[in-house]
This record gives sequence, C-alpha cells and structure tokens, in this order.
Amino acid sequence: MESIFQIRQMMAEQKINDAESLIEVQLTSANHDRRDYLELYHEIFSIKHKKFPTKLLYELARLKLNEGQTEWVINNLRESSEKAFKLTRLKIEIEAYERLGQFHELYRKISEFLILHFEKKTPLIDEKILNYQKRYFRNDFGLKLTILSLSILKEDDESTEGMTKDLILLNFEVPNPRDVEGKLDSIIEILKTGKKKSFLEIYQALCQMIIKNKIERVDYKKLIEFIIYFEEFKFQVIILHLLDKFDLISEARAYSEIVKNHPNFNFVYLDKFFSHLKKYFYKKKNEQKESASISEVIDLKLEIFEKKEWILENVDFQDESYVKEIRQILKFSTFSFQQHYDLAISFIQIEMPLVALVIIEKVLEEKLEQELKLKVLYLKTNCLFELKDFRKVVDVCHDAISLSQDDKEAMSFLYNQAEALAQLGELKEAKKNLLRIISIDETYRMTKDRLRTLDEY
Repeated sequence: MESIFQIRQMMAEQKINDAESLIEVQLTSANHDRRDYLELYHEIFSIKHKKFPTKLLYELARLKLNEGQTEWVINNLRESSEKAFKLTRLKIEIEAYERLGQFHELYRKISEFLILHFEKKTPLIDEKILNYQKRYFRNDFGLKLTILSLSILKEDDESTEGMTKDLILLNFEVPNPRDVEGKLDSIIEILKTGKKKSFLEIYQALCQMIIKNKIERVDYKKLIEFIIYFEEFKFQVIILHLLDKFDLISEARAYSEIVKNHPNFNFVYLDKFFSHLKKYFYKKKNEQKESASISEVIDLKLEIFEKKEWILENVDFQDESYVKEIRQILKFSTFSFQQHYDLAISFIQIEMPLVALVIIEKVLEEKLEQELKLKVLYLKTNCLFELKDFRKVVDVCHDAISLSQDDKEAMSFLYNQAEALAQLGELKEAKKNLLRIISIDETYRMTKDRLRTLDEY
C-alpha cells in the first residue's frame, strides 16, 4: 500500500516517468496484488497517449470484469486490434456482453470467436463459450454449423454425429423454417470435409433424400440403410416422413408400427412437427367402434404411464370439441402429478394452451404441497398469457405471491404480473412490481430493461 501511495504522490507531482518506472518494478514482483498497479500503469499510458501493452490490458480487463466494471471493459477493448491476442479479447468481450444483456453483440462476438477458431484450425473451444451458445442461441443454424465444422476438425465422432442430428432436426422443429434446401446443402458440404467415415456418408445421403422431390431406383437401397441405421425415435419419424412423401404408403404403414412401438414414442411430437403423419397412428372414430365391438379385452397389467399414449392416440385433434374430449378423459384418469404436468407442457408446446389449461385445472383440484402448487400456478400463467387473458394472469399471480414463503419464490410471479399489468395498460402498478423485484435481485431476468421501457411511456 505504501508503494501505491508513493506512486499516486509522484503522479500528483507530475513525476510521471518516475511513477512509471516504480510500477514496472512492482509488476515484476509476484508478492502483491497486481490490480492497483495495472490500473495506475494504464492511467499513466493514457496521460502519455501511449498504447497500453495488449497482454496487460487483457489482464486488467479480466480483473475489472470480475469486479463488475463491464462498461469499462467494453470501452477499453475497442482500442485493441492485435490479431495475436484476438481470441483472448473475444472471450472477454463475450462475457462482458452477456453480463450487459446485449444479445445482438453477444451473438456477433460468439460467431466471430467460432469462425476464428476454425480459421486457426484450433478445434478446442472454451466450454463457457459453448454454454453461452446453448443458453441464448440454441437453435441458431449458423453457429451450430460452425461448431459442427470444429467437431469434424477435432475428429470427435460423437460430437460430430450429435451436432449433425441437431442441425437436421432444426429444419423440422422450428416454425416456418426458411431455405431448408440451402441449409441441408450446407450440412452436406461440411460433412464432406471430414475423413471418409460411413456415418458421415449416411447423414449426407439422408440430407440429400430430404431435399429430393422424386424417388429414384437407387434411393430404395438408401432408405433400407436408413431404416437399419437409425434407432432414435425422431429420425425414425423422418424416415416415415420420407416414405409418406414418396407415396410408399404400404411401406409407411408397416414402418409406422416400428415407430409406434419405440420406447420414446411421443404423439405430441408428431402432432407438432409432423402432423401429416398422424394418420398412421390413430384410427377414425367409426373404426375404433368396430374394433371395440369385435374384442373388448382389458389388460390388467397396463402401467399408468402407458395410458398417456392411448389418450393421445384416441383424441381427434382436428375436431373442435377436442377440449371437451380431454376434459371427459381426465375425469377418469389416474395419472400422477408429474404425468399431468408433463402432458400440460406438451400441449403448450404444440400451441394448445386451452387444453393445457384444462389439465392444469384438473391438477389444481388435488391437494398439493406448496412447492408443487407454485409450479402448477406458474404453468397456468403461461397458458393464460398464450390465451391473452391478462386479467386472469394478474389474479393467479396474486394468489401465488400470497402462497410464496419468501421474496425469491415470489419473483417469477411478480415479473409475470408486471407483464400482464403492462398489457392491461396499468403501467404504474407494473412499475411497482418491477421495482420490488430489483430490490430483491437487481439482476433478475430483464427487469431493468423492462422498467426502462415502461418509463418511456
């Protein structure tokens, strides 16, 4: 501390060169905290209008970032442009933009970071950067494609196959996918850069088959290879989609039995992403009555969870009365709490919030522990938001806040209630909620940004 005081005294007396020399001596020693010396050293370079050494700048930036001085980090790293340290700079910037919640810049820096890794042929990536990609840009095709390139470069077969699957599924699992053919062509080109491995060729062939509009004689062999190779439920569904697309109806019907018996069979997934394939998995009502009259066998060994598939298979989702059917079926259901909860989430995911709400109301009729009840009430607010019933959102949140044992439990409901109040035009009350959240945890979600937005009205 004496040295720090002495250096400051020198600077005050305009003895800048002496102060600089003393700092350089101190920085060569490992027996002190470097942070204060680095800051003074940076200050001296600013006074002299000299460029601060890049390595020391990044060291100081990391220390400042740990102290929460994010703006300082962003402003000072803009001046750094040395290519040799670019990856280090990008890592610090990525963390800084993430803390600031500036997601456009965060995306740009992550993209730049991954591309630079590929250009340098350095496939090992900091796990923290990959976690940011998964957390904020999980479904971004461009970032995932670059990560696939790096996995191939690293010769990590498991990661390569996993990322390839994710990229193919993205073309089916996002609403209104754009330029599917172009994206699949990109996957094919990236896979071609890998060493010749049979699984890479399988995925290239699958992408090519998805793009095709007309089947050729040579493609039958590939379809057989797909059926043998792919065991995952989602890829079996894609194969069924191909059989259906190429009007191989008898083959599709036979293969649908394999898909139906998959241990991870999920009718909700089919309904959401491959609704045209539902015809292979449930019978029309008159056919159900005929089959019921022929044989009425009850299997007493049926487990409870198996009934979930039966319910989904027998509900006609195109019928406007499906909500009533769900309500009627639920009267006799013996599902556990978790099964009801998962079913409700599934209906929210396939954009059927009204059906999910019916299930949630059924769950809330039961006597639930406080923690589980809060969990269900939070799900209920999500349904009501989808239905744009903002007044009910306010009421449900009020009940949940009263039920919460502490402020932290109440925060998510305070936030949702604030959003609903804002939609209702009750901005003053919405701001009160946001201010209360900030008093509990000022970093919670996007509370500060939301408050600033409301202040503009």
